Amino acid sequence: MPDGLYRALRTLVRRPIYPIGVIATLALALTSVVTMLTIADRVIWRPLPMTGSERLFTVFESDSLGALRLPSFPTVRDWIADAQGFDGVAFVRGQSDQLRGNERTERVVVAMGSPGFASVLGLRPIAGRIYVAPEEGEGGGVALISETLWRRVYGGRADAIGATLRLKSGERTITGVVPITQRYPQWADVWIPLAPIAATSIQLQNRFLHVDSRTYGRVAAASTADVARANLARLQRTLAYAYPDPGGTLSGVTLQSVRDEVVGAASRPIGAPLGAVLFLLALAIANVTNLTLLRVVSACREYSIRSALGAPRRRLVSGLLVESQTFAALAGVIALGCSAWLLSVIRTGRFPRVLCEPSAAHVGCANRGSGARLCPGSERAAAAALQHRIRRVRRGGGAAAGAGSMVHARRHRRQEQRSGGQRRHGEASLA
Repeated sequence: MPDGLYRALRTLVRRPIYPIGVIATLALALTSVVTMLTIADRVIWRPLPMTGSERLFTVFESDSLGALRLPSFPTVRDWIADAQGFDGVAFVRGQSDQLRGNERTERVVVAMGSPGFASVLGLRPIAGRIYVAPEEGEGGGVALISETLWRRVYGGRADAIGATLRLKSGERTITGVVPITQRYPQWADVWIPLAPIAATSIQLQNRFLHVDSRTYGRVAAASTADVARANLARLQRTLAYAYPDPGGTLSGVTLQSVRDEVVGAASRPIGAPLGAVLFLLALAIANVTNLTLLRVVSACREYSIRSALGAPRRRLVSGLLVESQTFAALAGVIALGCSAWLLSVIRTGRFPRVLCEPSAAHVGCANRGSGARLCPGSERAAAAALQHRIRRVRRGGGAAAGAGSMVHARRHRRQEQRSGGQRRHGEASLA
């Protein structure tokens, strides 16, 4: 075993204060830095996890003054039929629905997409498949579900593929699971075909009713965003001339990058914590440097004796370096393990139960606080504790009231006796 490594292990066993302080300081700083850098890499620096995300754009109607408007479904249907420079254009509209389970009913948000919307968005399921064109026709009862819903409702089981999704709007067969990294639109829990709904919806059939929706376009690999926008703008001018809009004609088209839309909103809240953890790393390095200097100063006598006995200076310095590298390596291993755990918690949202379910003794304080919603386990604990207290009060209420009345009567008699004695004493003194 190298002399430096042996000295490091001996120091860790015989004098643990210094090595534990160094390892803990470095591990805390490295855990924060690695976690935040990984989040920044996944959210800001890397492209979106969809296929060809750099060619994915959100499409709006616009005018010469820069005013934007959501296009109606008939307009997007005409774009889909004759959109040059695009691999595809998709229309997505959301609505709230209810998922009926065996034990409870929960609210979900459903994204209804025009034919081919999954390929336009570049969705790649982690289980199952994307439903195909014949299944998107009228009467096609198929659906995609998000990874979050899959794990929460079905426990991540493989037999969820092909199972029946019982929505209030109708039952559908699950064909695939969209990973959490590709959940787009970000508010969607379930994705279903739009064609059956559009065939009977008066709102979607109205060309001049611009309902809340999203329109996405995937620019062809052989084209550019400017060329595709110019071609779509010419088509939009033709449609504006053929169908004058009573609410105002917008004859232009604007493309906004989906990556800028997603990353632009996320980069601002991540920048401040990222700077904070880098500052924390600088403080940790300064603290470790001070601890190392104190260690060297306290060991000056030892090094002087070893030098007098003939130990070369190079061996002394190399021993210090190996010792420092050993402590840094241990801190790095601990930091990687803690970072992996934190990232898994952040990704899945499975926080420890001790953080999610306060004890029954603290439930009342939590309910009287900021009004934040408790976890289901906490709500059950609070209800059980409240029912127990009510039953206890009902059983002992009469006895407690009787005991309280007796105590009150005794106190009243004692006060009367004292006041009577004082009166008699006063009368005797006057006499």
